[in-house]
Amino acid sequence: MKSRLLALFLALFMVFAYVGCSKNSGGSSIPSASTVTTGVTGTVTDMQGNPLSAVTIYSEGNTSLTNKDGLYSIKTSASKSVSVTAEFDGYARNTKIISVTQDTLSKQDIKLAKVDTVTTFNTANGSTLKAKEATVLLPVGTYTLDDGTTYTGDIVAKATYNKVTTVNGNEAYPGEFIGETTDGDTKVLQSYGFIDVTLQSASGENVNLASGALATLTYPKDSNIKETPETIPLWYFDTQKGIWIEEGVATYDATTNSYVGTVGHFSTWNLDSKFDGAVLKGCVEDANGIPMPQADIYLSTAGWNKHVLNNDISGDFEFINAPSNITVSIVAKLDNLRSAEQTATLLPNQTTNLKNCLVIDANASDLFVTLQGKLVNGDGDAITGQGVSISSVKDDGTTVYIANPYTDNKGIFSLAIKQSDLGTLDINSWYNNIQFDNKFPISNTTQKIVDLGTIKYALSTISACVTLQKGSVTSENGVTTLPDGTILNDGTTITANGYTTFGTNEREFSVNSAYNVNSYNPKDFSANGGYFTFTIPRDNLTHDLYAHTFTKTTETKDTQYGKITTTTKNYNLTGKLSFLANASTIDLSKNCLELSKITALNLTANTSLSSSNSNVHLEVSFLQDNGQWGEVVAGEGSTAKSLSFDINNNGKYIIKEVVNDYNQNTTFDGTVSLTVNGQTYTITLPSNSSTGGQPSEWWTAFSIESYNGSITVTKVNKAW
Repeated sequence: MKSRLLALFLALFMVFAYVGCSKNSGGSSIPSASTVTTGVTGTVTDMQGNPLSAVTIYSEGNTSLTNKDGLYSIKTSASKSVSVTAEFDGYARNTKIISVTQDTLSKQDIKLAKVDTVTTFNTANGSTLKAKEATVLLPVGTYTLDDGTTYTGDIVAKATYNKVTTVNGNEAYPGEFIGETTDGDTKVLQSYGFIDVTLQSASGENVNLASGALATLTYPKDSNIKETPETIPLWYFDTQKGIWIEEGVATYDATTNSYVGTVGHFSTWNLDSKFDGAVLKGCVEDANGIPMPQADIYLSTAGWNKHVLNNDISGDFEFINAPSNITVSIVAKLDNLRSAEQTATLLPNQTTNLKNCLVIDANASDLFVTLQGKLVNGDGDAITGQGVSISSVKDDGTTVYIANPYTDNKGIFSLAIKQSDLGTLDINSWYNNIQFDNKFPISNTTQKIVDLGTIKYALSTISACVTLQKGSVTSENGVTTLPDGTILNDGTTITANGYTTFGTNEREFSVNSAYNVNSYNPKDFSANGGYFTFTIPRDNLTHDLYAHTFTKTTETKDTQYGKITTTTKNYNLTGKLSFLANASTIDLSKNCLELSKITALNLTANTSLSSSNSNVHLEVSFLQDNGQWGEVVAGEGSTAKSLSFDINNNGKYIIKEVVNDYNQNTTFDGTVSLTVNGQTYTITLPSNSSTGGQPSEWWTAFSIESYNGSITVTKVNKAW
C-alpha cells in the first residue's frame, strides 16, 4: 500500500467526507471551473440493483474497474455512439451505447444478468448447454485461442439466455435495436431472444470455435410476439462497432416451437426480424390543450422499445429508427401521471405524425415555470449556439438533471422546469475549453417566468513561467546543488539563474480555485524555456498555481479479463504561486514559480462520525491519480464510527459515510469531525433519506494543501 501512495503524489490533495449534498447560500450566482475528463461514468449492478465491485469496463481500448459501490469512470473519445462493455465473472457481459461530448462525463448505468449455466467439457466430447429454455450444442473437435493456436482439452463454457419482452431481459440487452445486414444496410431489429456464450481454457484463456466448426443454437419461440415467421436472421453483437451484425439464419421448428440455427464463432447471438426504419413525431398536452414539456415518451412493440424525453417547451417529441409495418404503442408519463395509450403503424423510410397529442390529465401551468437566461462573453457580446447543462439540487439534498438547451442567436436559453424541481439551479457549460458552473438558489415561486438575467463568461489569459530553485536539481536523495553549467544525464542544464532547458522528466501544472477542490488545465511547461500561457474564468478570485515534475511508472498485469496496464506518477519537485484573476490578461512571468524539493508529511489524521443511525460507518480510501478509487486505507469491513489514518505521502484521501446494510432504509445525519496537524474541523451533515440502500453515501469535503511539510485545511461543499 505504501509503495502505491509514494507513487501517487499530487501537490494538492483532498480529504472528502461523504455525507449529504449541501445547498449554496445567498442570492447571487457562484461560478466554478474544473477539469472534466471526456468519457463515461455510471454504476454497475445486478438485476436486483445491488452494486457489483471489481467489474471490468472496456471502451475503445481503455480499461477500468468498478469500486466496491459499483461506480466506474472510463475515458473515451467524443462521439455520438460510444460502446461501453461490462464483464464480471458469474455474469453475462453487457454493452451499452451512449453519446459523449468533448470534456464531459456522460452517465450510463449498466445491469448484468447472472450466467444461466456453467459447464466444463473436453473438446473430444463436445457438450450441450441448457440456458433457461434455450440450448447450445457445442461440437466435438478442435477449438482455437485468440491468437489462432489450436486448443484441445478442457473448456469452461458459460451460457445465458434472455428475451427482451421481460423486464430483466430488456435490461440485459446489449446495444440498441439497430443492425447491419449482409448487404451493409442499416435496419431496425425486433428481438425474439438472445444467447451469450463464452468459452475459456482451463487456464482462463479465451477459446472459440475452430475454422469450419459449427455450434447449434436453439431459441424458444417468444410467446409475447404474435408473429411466427418461417425463418429469422441471426445477428452477433460487434462490441467495437456497437451494432448487431447479420450472419446466418434460424428456422422455425413447429414440433418444438423453437428456432434453430448454426453459428461459426461465439459472441452474443440475437434472433431478430428486421425492418426499415421510420420516424414518428407527436406532441404531449395537458387536459386544457396546453403543451406539456418534460414528459417521458415510451414507444414499444413486442421485442422492441425506445424512450425519449420531450425537453421542448412546445411539448413536441420525435422518434428516429422506429420499426415500420408493425403496430407500435405510444404512451407519455410525467411522474405518477400517464396518458392514454395510442397505437400507430409507421411507414418505412417516412415520417408519421400522430393524429392527436398524447394527453396527461393535469394543468401544465400549475406544474411548470419557464426558466430563461442570457450568456455573454467578457465584452458583453451574446454567446450563440452554446450548450448549457441544467440541474437542480433540491432542499432534501437530491440532485435532479433537467435539460441541456442551447442558446439562440441572441445568446438566450429557455426551457420549462417543474415547480417540484426548483432548488439551487446549477447552470453548467464549457466555453473556450473552460467549464463555467453558476449556481442560483431559486425557491418555489408563483412566477410563470424565472429570469436568471445575464450570465457572463469572462476569461483571464495568464502568462507564467517555471524554474528550478537556483543552482539545484532533483536526485534520488532530493535536491542537490550543482555548479553553474552542469549538464545532467537527462539533458537538464543548470545555470546560476536556475536552468536553460528541462530534461526528460515530464511536467504539468494545475490551478486550484478558491471555491472547489478540483484542479484543471494540465499542461507541459518544458517547452519554451519554462514559459507558458493558460486561461481561466475571470472571476475576481484568488487562485493558486501549482507546478510539478515527475517520472512515470507503468505496470502491466495479466488478469482473468486480459492485460490491464496502470500508470502512476512519481513526483519529485513542486511549487506554488498565487494570483488574482481580475483582468483579461495577467503577466506572472516577471517572477517565475520556483520548483523545490517535496517534503513528506508524516502526519496522522483522526476522523469520527456522530450519528443517531446505527446502520452507517466511516471508511477512508485513497484516490488514485487517474481518478479511480484506490485501496481502502481504514474502516473496510467494520462498523467503526471513529478512525485514524496516516497521511505520510501526498495524495487524495476519501472519508466516506457508508451504509452497513444496503437492504435497510437509511437516514444520513450527524456530524463528521477531522483532526489533523493539531487542528479540528467539523461538518454537520444535511439530513437525507435513503430507501433500500440507495444512495449508499453522501458527502461534503475538506481540502488539504501540502507544500514543503506545511498543511492547510478548508471545507468545500460538493454535491455528488
